[in-house]
Amino acid sequence: MRSIFRHVAVRRLVTSVPRRSINIADELEFFDNSPKKLARAQKILGYGTRHVVEEGVTAVDLCEHAARLLLEDLNRDNAAGDAAGMAEGMPIDALLLVNQSPDHPHPAGACILQERLGLPRSCAALDVSLGCSGYVYGLWLAHSLIASGACRNILLCAGDTPSMHTDRRNRLVNPLFGDAGSATLLTRTDEENAAFFDVGSDGSGWSHIAVPAGGARLRATADMLERDIVDAAGNPWRLCDALIEGMPVFDFSVRTVPESVRAVLALAGKQLADMDFIALHQANRQIID
Repeated sequence: MRSIFRHVAVRRLVTSVPRRSINIADELEFFDNSPKKLARAQKILGYGTRHVVEEGVTAVDLCEHAARLLLEDLNRDNAAGDAAGMAEGMPIDALLLVNQSPDHPHPAGACILQERLGLPRSCAALDVSLGCSGYVYGLWLAHSLIASGACRNILLCAGDTPSMHTDRRNRLVNPLFGDAGSATLLTRTDEENAAFFDVGSDGSGWSHIAVPAGGARLRATADMLERDIVDAAGNPWRLCDALIEGMPVFDFSVRTVPESVRAVLALAGKQLADMDFIALHQANRQIID
């Protein structure tokens, strides 16, 4: 699906990462204590530093921190009278939370955030359970709600803590992901402010990135939590952790993402040469190259 929106503005964006960080150079033990193997992995996959939460900190906490900073900044601007035309107080009509690391199976984390942030009961709140494409889908949904007239001001929060769903000994998955949260404010504007989206789904690949156990289809048991399944390379896997089939994900990314980029450029009437900067979401340097 391709969409064009013309009267929605992204006003502010704040991100939050945990204080704790892990540098891949400090994980030499996981590369057979071989500096050459570590250097090769860094060159091919782009490993570096990743931020990971401390015990007791969740994605909702990180999103709350980012949202508080955003709202405090907004209030300061309003008090100073330089809020770029935004109304005093700016009521938030909807709170969207993109998250695959929920605090609880239910209620929705967005409802928890709504209460923590002191947003009014008139504020709609809902979760969007998507991973890599989640922020783009959140932006698309927020644009749609504002363009329809249902909302004027939307707070979009997006965050995950994948370190909670991977074993640090698993070298295929754990080093790829960091933990973070974000908050984005989108508002209705009378100005011509075009935004272009190309979104779609391919459910045939649902098992390529999945946490098999923990839902209604396969409930988590004590046996699942305690038992490791070790692959040929020595990586431990558990059914309650994220399982990734690397090659299908790689093939999908290098095949589908360029098509989507070209579709958005065509929709906007632009050429690749017109772009000063392109931000690609991938955890793998090879895929980006």
